Amino acid sequence: MTMGVAAQPAAFAAARPDTVQQGINALVHTDGLPAVLASVKDRDGHARTYTAGVGDLATGSKVPADGQVRIGSSSEAFTAVVALQLVGEGKRTSIPTDGAATKHLERVVDTALCPAGQNGA
Repeated sequence: MTMGVAAQPAAFAAARPDTVQQGINALVHTDGLPAVLASVKDRDGHARTYTAGVGDLATGSKVPADGQVRIGSSSEAFTAVVALQLVGEGKRTSIPTDGAATKHLERVVDTALCPAGQNGA
Protein backbone atom coordinates (compact mmCIF):
# COMPACT_ATOMS: atom_id res chain seq x y z
CA MET A 1 0.00 0.00 0.00
CA THR A 2 1.30 3.44 -0.91
CA MET A 3 0.20 6.50 0.97
CA GLY A 4 0.77 10.14 0.21
CA VAL A 5 0.10 13.34 2.02
CA ALA A 6 -1.75 16.03 0.14
CA ALA A 7 -1.63 19.70 0.95
CA GLN A 8 -3.59 20.67 4.02
CA PRO A 9 -7.15 21.77 3.36
CA ALA A 10 -7.51 25.53 3.37
CA ALA A 11 -9.99 25.39 6.25
CA PHE A 12 -7.48 23.53 8.43
CA ALA A 13 -4.62 25.86 7.50
CA ALA A 14 -6.77 28.89 8.27
CA ALA A 15 -7.66 27.46 11.68
CA ARG A 16 -4.01 27.20 12.77
CA PRO A 17 -2.56 30.20 14.57
CA ASP A 18 -0.18 32.24 12.45
CA THR A 19 2.88 32.73 14.65
CA VAL A 20 4.30 35.57 12.53
CA GLN A 21 1.07 37.54 12.76
CA GLN A 22 0.86 36.79 16.48
CA GLY A 23 4.40 38.09 16.91
CA ILE A 24 3.83 41.38 15.12
CA ASN A 25 0.52 41.84 16.93
CA ALA A 26 2.44 41.48 20.21
CA LEU A 27 4.93 44.14 19.08
CA VAL A 28 2.02 46.55 18.73
CA HIS A 29 -0.24 45.53 21.62
CA THR A 30 2.35 44.46 24.21
CA ASP A 31 5.52 46.37 23.32
CA GLY A 32 3.79 49.58 22.26
CA LEU A 33 5.03 50.00 18.70
CA PRO A 34 2.60 52.09 16.64
CA ALA A 35 2.91 49.83 13.59
CA VAL A 36 4.69 46.83 12.12
CA LEU A 37 5.14 45.86 8.48
CA ALA A 38 6.92 42.61 7.65
CA SER A 39 7.35 40.48 4.56
CA VAL A 40 8.35 36.83 4.78
CA LYS A 41 9.48 34.74 1.82
CA ASP A 42 9.35 30.93 1.97
CA ARG A 43 11.78 28.47 0.40
CA ASP A 44 9.74 28.42 -2.80
CA GLY A 45 9.93 32.20 -3.16
CA HIS A 46 6.33 32.88 -2.18
CA ALA A 47 6.06 36.07 -0.14
CA ARG A 48 3.48 37.01 2.44
CA THR A 49 3.11 40.47 3.91
CA TYR A 50 2.02 41.02 7.50
CA THR A 51 0.79 44.26 9.05
CA ALA A 52 -0.35 45.38 12.48
CA GLY A 53 -1.09 48.68 14.13
CA VAL A 54 -1.79 52.14 12.80
CA GLY A 55 -0.13 53.39 9.62
CA ASP A 56 -1.08 57.03 10.12
CA LEU A 57 -1.47 58.31 13.66
CA ALA A 58 -3.36 61.39 12.48
CA THR A 59 -6.06 59.50 10.57
CA GLY A 60 -5.90 56.12 12.33
CA SER A 61 -5.62 54.31 9.00
CA LYS A 62 -4.21 50.80 8.92
CA VAL A 63 -0.65 50.00 7.90
CA PRO A 64 -0.55 49.65 4.09
CA ALA A 65 0.84 46.30 2.96
CA ASP A 66 2.80 48.10 0.23
CA GLY A 67 4.07 50.80 2.58
CA GLN A 68 7.65 52.01 2.67
CA VAL A 69 9.72 51.55 5.79
CA ARG A 70 12.79 53.54 6.75
CA ILE A 71 15.27 51.23 8.42
CA GLY A 72 18.04 52.22 10.78
CA SER A 73 21.75 52.11 10.26
CA SER A 74 23.54 48.81 10.71
CA SER A 75 26.93 50.36 11.47
CA GLU A 76 26.39 50.33 15.24
CA ALA A 77 25.58 46.63 15.25
CA PHE A 78 28.54 45.90 12.96
CA THR A 79 30.91 47.84 15.22
CA ALA A 80 29.64 46.02 18.30
CA VAL A 81 30.06 42.61 16.67
CA VAL A 82 33.60 43.40 15.51
CA ALA A 83 34.53 44.72 18.96
CA LEU A 84 33.20 41.58 20.66
CA GLN A 85 34.95 39.39 18.11
CA LEU A 86 38.29 41.11 18.74
CA VAL A 87 37.91 40.66 22.50
CA GLY A 88 36.81 37.04 22.01
CA GLU A 89 39.84 36.28 19.83
CA GLY A 90 42.15 37.82 22.42
CA LYS A 91 43.31 40.57 20.04
CA ARG A 92 41.93 43.16 22.48
CA THR A 93 41.27 42.81 26.18
CA SER A 94 38.78 45.66 26.16
CA ILE A 95 37.46 48.42 23.93
CA PRO A 96 37.60 51.88 25.55
CA THR A 97 34.29 53.70 25.51
CA ASP A 98 35.65 57.21 25.93
CA GLY A 99 36.50 57.86 22.28
CA ALA A 100 35.74 56.94 18.70
CA ALA A 101 35.50 53.18 18.23
CA THR A 102 36.89 53.56 14.72
CA LYS A 103 40.27 54.45 16.23
CA HIS A 104 40.44 50.92 17.63
CA LEU A 105 38.74 49.15 14.73
CA GLU A 106 40.10 51.12 11.77
CA ARG A 107 42.35 48.40 10.34
CA VAL A 108 39.64 45.73 10.68
CA VAL A 109 36.99 47.91 9.05
CA ASP A 110 39.37 49.04 6.30
CA THR A 111 40.40 45.53 5.30
CA ALA A 112 37.00 43.90 5.76
CA LEU A 113 34.81 46.43 4.00
CA CYS A 114 36.89 48.83 1.96
CA PRO A 115 39.15 47.64 -0.86
CA ALA A 116 42.75 48.86 -0.62
CA GLY A 117 41.96 50.86 2.52
CA GLN A 118 39.59 53.22 0.70
CA ASN A 119 37.54 54.13 3.73
CA GLY A 120 36.99 57.74 2.82
CA ALA A 121 39.37 58.95 5.50
